[in-house]
Amino acid sequence: MQLPFEYADKLITWKGDCCNGKTTYNRDRGVMVHGTTGSVLIDRAGYEVYDGKDKMVDSYKTPSHAATASSDTVGADSMTDRHFANLIAAIRTGEALRQPVAQGNVAVTMLQLSNVAYFAKRDLKLDAQGNIVGDPKAAAMTHREYEKGWEPKV
Repeated sequence: MQLPFEYADKLITWKGDCCNGKTTYNRDRGVMVHGTTGSVLIDRAGYEVYDGKDKMVDSYKTPSHAATASSDTVGADSMTDRHFANLIAAIRTGEALRQPVAQGNVAVTMLQLSNVAYFAKRDLKLDAQGNIVGDPKAAAMTHREYEKGWEPKV
């Protein structure tokens, strides 16, 4: 799946091909961000930063004792374990979240809306808050009705 996100001042393209068993940039999965002055390749094993001429100018590899699998698609790795431990500690003791919910929500919501566009088989228009505008059928895909007694309560 490849999706364009068109904004007034930028275009972001997301390409998802991590579940096909083929590597990209010699990685099982991860993120490659291409900018106007360089690029950065990020996955669970670390990152590599490239300048505009494709020369690596910085990199980081996770320590071997904290190794995670970039091919893991079920979340059974040390990085996921640390995320869960941090969330549980935040609930129990007030420890600061290393990934604030509001920040993570932005990335997850973009991809969830991509799924809505895919299943609706059309482009979506969004307002500044990320709500679908002018398409009630597609908007209905962003929530569900729960059986009585099973509604989430916050």
